[in-house]
Amino acid sequence: MFELLNPTKAKLLDVVVLSQKNRAPDENPGAKLNFEIQLSADILAHFDGHLKGFLFTKNSGSEGAKQAALDGIPEASDMPNLTGIGMKIGKFPWNQELTGYELVIDHGMGGKKSDLVIDDGLLSNWRFTPKEGGTVIARMSFESANVTEAQFGRLAKMKSRDIEITFHPPEEVQQQIPSGTQTPAAKTLEPAGAWPFPKKGAAGADQAPPQSTTTENVKGKPPAAKKAASKPAAKTPAAKVDKASAKATAATEAFVAAGTKPH
Repeated sequence: MFELLNPTKAKLLDVVVLSQKNRAPDENPGAKLNFEIQLSADILAHFDGHLKGFLFTKNSGSEGAKQAALDGIPEASDMPNLTGIGMKIGKFPWNQELTGYELVIDHGMGGKKSDLVIDDGLLSNWRFTPKEGGTVIARMSFESANVTEAQFGRLAKMKSRDIEITFHPPEEVQQQIPSGTQTPAAKTLEPAGAWPFPKKGAAGADQAPPQSTTTENVKGKPPAAKKAASKPAAKTPAAKVDKASAKATAATEAFVAAGTKPH
C-alpha cells in the first residue's frame, strides 16, 4: 500500500475548489490538490510488482556506474539505469484510486499544532516519469470533500511552492468478537440404542419418553386399559364350592372312623 510516512519534499501545483450545486450554505466545499514529488523507483512496487523491472535495470557499463565506482559513492538504487522501454516511454498515466488517506502538510513553524491536516482524501490521477539514477517524478491529485475556510487560505499561499508533506493510509480495523459471546457447546453423543430424544429434566427438554401402552380419552370416557383393570377377577360360584367342601369333609370323617390312617 502506498504511503509517505516521513516528511517528503513536494510541489503544490494547483488548488482547485470542488463545490456541489446542492451544497448547504454552512457546508464546507471540497478541494483538489495537485502535487509533484520526486521519489525512489522502489515506490513503484506499491502499484505493481513488475513495474520497476519494466523501467529500470542495472547496467555496470554505464557512465554513471563507472563514475560512482571511481568516487566510492554508493549507488542510490539497486537498479539505477533506465531500460530501453524506460528511456522511450517518458511520462505515462496510471489509473488507480486510493481512498481514506490523510494528508499532513508541515507548515514549518514547529510542532504538530501548526500542521495542516486534511483527512478522508482520495489519491488519483497518477502520472509517472522514470529518470536515470533510479528515481521517478510522480504527479497525483488529492481530493477531500471537507476543507475549511482557514485551510483554503493557507493552501492558497502554498500554491506553486515546495512544501513537506506526508500521506497516511487508512487504518485497517479488525473486527472483534464481543466478550459476552460464547461459542456453542459441543454435542454429547448418546450411546448406541439410547433414546434419541431429550429425557425429562435435561436442558431444553420437558417431555418424558412415551410409555409402552398408549391410552386415549374419547369423549370423556376412561381409557380402555384402565377400564379393563377395574373389573374384578372371575369367581367360582359359591354353591359349587360348598358342595365340594362337604363331600371332602364327609369322606375324611368316614376314613378316620374306620380306623385307617391316610397314606
